[in-house]
Amino acid sequence: MGGIVAAYNLDGVKNGDLVLDGPTLANIYLGKITRWNDAAIQKLNPTLKLPTSTITVVYRSDGSGTTYNFTNYLSKVSATGRARSVLTRRFLADGNWRKGNDGVAGNIAQSKGSIGYVEYFYAKQNKLSYAKMINKDGKTVEATVPAFEAAAANADWPIRRAITRS
Repeated sequence: MGGIVAAYNLDGVKNGDLVLDGPTLANIYLGKITRWNDAAIQKLNPTLKLPTSTITVVYRSDGSGTTYNFTNYLSKVSATGRARSVLTRRFLADGNWRKGNDGVAGNIAQSKGSIGYVEYFYAKQNKLSYAKMINKDGKTVEATVPAFEAAAANADWPIRRAITRS
């Protein structure tokens, strides 16, 4: 199991300075938020001076557990409730896709103003900045191994449901 982070390459915004929530991240991937200084992002980051530049969204081209889990998460937090199917079509239509965590991480590292999703290990290995996220309880959570362990311990795993029904 690996934790997934929203990695970004934004001048003047250091690792962990950017805070996002699920609906905002979903709207970035759905193409509803296209600029870094969008009001929704600025509201979550009132002390950051965000640029007016376009957000370059990096997608993963190959099928993977990372993409499945990321789109599953976005579909659960998206107000449209259709984020997974919309994102899947968008991934296929958009030209800024890369193969594997390596490809996505490499593209983010080289592309100013970009954002993408990668496993935590790849963000660390490639020295990428990644956002803090606001969880379902409204708390800002930093991407750390203990945070991923806590999330995994509290996850509603299918095997756990099967055991408790027995």
